[in-house]
Amino acid sequence: MHALNRDLDDHRFVLFDQLAVHEALAVDRDTLDAVLAEAASLTASVLEPINRAADREGVQFSAEDGVRVPQVLKAAWEAIAAGGWIGLTVSEQHGGMGLPAALNAAVQELFFSGSAAFMMYPGLTATVAHLLADEGPADVGPLTVQRLLTGVWAGTMCLTEADAGSDVGANRTLATPTDVPGVYTLVGEKIFISGGDHDLTENIVHVLLARTPDAPPGTRGLSLFLAPKFWFDENGALSERNGAFVTNIEHKMGIHASATCTLRFGDRQPCRAWRIGAEGEGMTLMFRMMNEARLGTALQGVALGAAAFRAALSYARERRQGSAWDKLRDANAPRVPILAHPDVRRMLLDQQSKIAALRSLCLRLGLYADRAHRGDVEAGADLELLTPIAKAWGTDVGFEVACEALQVHGGYGYLVDYPVEQYVRDAKIASIYEGTNGIQAMDLIGRKLKMEGGAVFMRWLERGRTQCDEAADAGLPREAAAIRQALDAVGAAAMSLAERGMTGATAVALVHAVPFLRSMAITVLALESLDQAKVALRLRDQTPERPACVDKPLNLRHYVAHVLPEAIALSRVVRAGEDAALDPALFADVAR
Repeated sequence: MHALNRDLDDHRFVLFDQLAVHEALAVDRDTLDAVLAEAASLTASVLEPINRAADREGVQFSAEDGVRVPQVLKAAWEAIAAGGWIGLTVSEQHGGMGLPAALNAAVQELFFSGSAAFMMYPGLTATVAHLLADEGPADVGPLTVQRLLTGVWAGTMCLTEADAGSDVGANRTLATPTDVPGVYTLVGEKIFISGGDHDLTENIVHVLLARTPDAPPGTRGLSLFLAPKFWFDENGALSERNGAFVTNIEHKMGIHASATCTLRFGDRQPCRAWRIGAEGEGMTLMFRMMNEARLGTALQGVALGAAAFRAALSYARERRQGSAWDKLRDANAPRVPILAHPDVRRMLLDQQSKIAALRSLCLRLGLYADRAHRGDVEAGADLELLTPIAKAWGTDVGFEVACEALQVHGGYGYLVDYPVEQYVRDAKIASIYEGTNGIQAMDLIGRKLKMEGGAVFMRWLERGRTQCDEAADAGLPREAAAIRQALDAVGAAAMSLAERGMTGATAVALVHAVPFLRSMAITVLALESLDQAKVALRLRDQTPERPACVDKPLNLRHYVAHVLPEAIALSRVVRAGEDAALDPALFADVAR
């Protein structure tokens, strides 16, 4: 039995038993389950087998031939495209399957656990298709969406520029109107562009931010454009090469099979592009893509943590070393699997409990996205509030879990003979791109806590307290009381940040943005673990041997005892307001 089956059962637990997605959205459970099972099968049969080979081969670039990806990716691309996976959540009206985002979250996690580097290509292509289905230029949008969903073309997001970095408002790429309405010429450079060029598809369309000649400075002056690698006519027939060329690829710590490119527009020859939306709407439209990508990045963190945990658990069952803990003084005692050693079991339960709670959060946010799409304003607000939590904490914890899984392997984990070293390398980038996790923390305290005058955050707190009361009545009083204490601590920390904002001590608040996010995120996952344990206790009489029914209460016990106390400690850090990092004398030698 493939180790992925345990994760598949856990996805079913979250989707159907915990969140009851089929009931909440009135969709057929058997259809959702069949798609989920097929995704797991594709992960095991197609994506996992290519992961290490693609990492070893890497991406190649030459000025003459452009970018060449590892050969093993081509069959995977064909399988993803032929199966309709790129358009899983795109409406049937636009050629997709129209399935729930909650299901897609589970599918994407499975796929990313198989090969995170490969999934950058279809993942970004789907994100571009979602935007163009709603906002694409009328004359080329529908055609482009159709080509993207069938995998004939691919798509990219182009934000970052060398001098601007995370300061998107400093972007300088220039878009000048032509005589053709809605068509512009572009001049500029974008860096760190995932999938910026490759040989998987016949064409690539770049969605990028640029500013028109009379645009105001900052983000208000940015507009959004669609620039293809090859120009095409109204029937999709390709014609001349457009002036968007790769000048370099990055040689990275991980995700070696993902082409991360520097692109220059309008340098070697003119680069034409269609405007998406109105001038000045660039950031509004790009944020739709970025928020989707941030949830995808969270799932990437969860996926790589889950894959690393599976590898560590398998290794711990097979690797024999030392005697049982109660026979350490017996030189003749038989060697036992390291799974028998208490510290190894602690590490594995630590990994399992965190990944299970993160998975629950990400699939819940998928359900919130589905409900928001159907007009549920409160679900949309909750999605906004928790997106920086999912992105930042999902990627941080995914990396930490991968590192701990390597630790389970001991010295062998550090060797390329075992898969965990690649999971560690591949996982780290997720905390950096789509807005670094420090930026996510600043977004949380600077914007999300203030939504509706703080009402969205307060509603989350009250819902958490109600959940604790219900769990206490359901047989989990000790754990519920501990989580309620953490909720109170997070609320107190938020109040202290608000007070600093009102008194002008903004810099002090920003110093504590990451500690606050960590405190809130740990508590968010505690609530997910509590919810899972409550559901497992309800189901245990029916299916007592089901892994989820066995694991969830134990996950909660471990999480509350070993992880949750950090939330309260970090709340104290935030409330103390230590500002040593802001002392002007610090790092003064750097300035000189």
